[in-house]
Amino acid sequence: MWRLFHRSLALFIGLGVVPTLIIAIAFALPSHLQIEQFKMLTGLLLIVSTISTLCLAGLVVTILKRPLHQLKNAQTKIQNGNLKYRLHVEGSFEMQQLFHGFNEMASSIEIAAEQEKQHAAERSLTKVASQVAHDIRSPLASLNVVAHYLSEQKNGDPDYAEFLHILKLSIDRIKNIAEDLLNKRKDHEHQSPTLLHNAIDDLVTEIKSKQYNQLNFVIEYHQPTIPVTATKIEIQRAIGNIITNAIEAMCNVGTIHIKTDTSDRGVAIHIKDNGPGMTPEILSKVLQGGFSHGKANGNGVGMTIVREIIEKHHGQLTAQSTPGIGTTFSIDLPTYSLPK
Repeated sequence: MWRLFHRSLALFIGLGVVPTLIIAIAFALPSHLQIEQFKMLTGLLLIVSTISTLCLAGLVVTILKRPLHQLKNAQTKIQNGNLKYRLHVEGSFEMQQLFHGFNEMASSIEIAAEQEKQHAAERSLTKVASQVAHDIRSPLASLNVVAHYLSEQKNGDPDYAEFLHILKLSIDRIKNIAEDLLNKRKDHEHQSPTLLHNAIDDLVTEIKSKQYNQLNFVIEYHQPTIPVTATKIEIQRAIGNIITNAIEAMCNVGTIHIKTDTSDRGVAIHIKDNGPGMTPEILSKVLQGGFSHGKANGNGVGMTIVREIIEKHHGQLTAQSTPGIGTTFSIDLPTYSLPK
């Protein structure tokens, strides 16, 4: 495009400027030298000069109009929702800078639109979760009445007391989940510490009640018990999702080893299974959340919840996996410290 402009400029100089100079010189000569042929020649040159000047003006308008048309077209596409549309950077340095700046602006608009979309989805999900948590309270109250009634009944079955205990644990966990959803925006800065091992014990008891006859738990706790800032329900949701994924990966058959220990950050919780394991590529996607592997109806929400809980308390989630051997997830959390 600019090569054409340069050629047109040369044409303008050759057919416009030069003839104009000749005409000016011709009319500046003495009248006896201005013969008829010369007058005719200068007249033709004047016509050619005028035509070339008009052509150049039209060409300049066209050259300037083309990038403006490209910018207008790109603006229209973005306004119509095609946020991935970008201009091909070409032309002079100034034009390249202009197109590059427009592309950067388009990228910023795309990122902002995606963030707004995510925020809208989160607001919608929070609203639904709050409504569900509110509606759960009524059936929970009924379950509490049933549990209280059963606790006052005499029963000779040796498993009766154990199943009643599991029922109460499950009711309390559902109640805590509902309260956690409703109070998600409240300040937990001065909350009481959670005894980590007690939270894990109640969780494992509830999971065992599902009658996984070929599933074995090995528990190895650091002594004494470790207090953490995360709530009991948060601990159980995070560890529970990891254990549930492990159980499904092992098809309800295998061993889950839970171990706690101290770490530089505070406390480390290791959940190890002897399932099929994962490749590094798959494990990386699973850790990011929103990705499911080895489950027909999985959607990756469980691991997303795990990450959100750990990041909320400034912890860290890591994992190691070997295909055919198993997977170990490690949660590193700060321990509870008294508020100043």
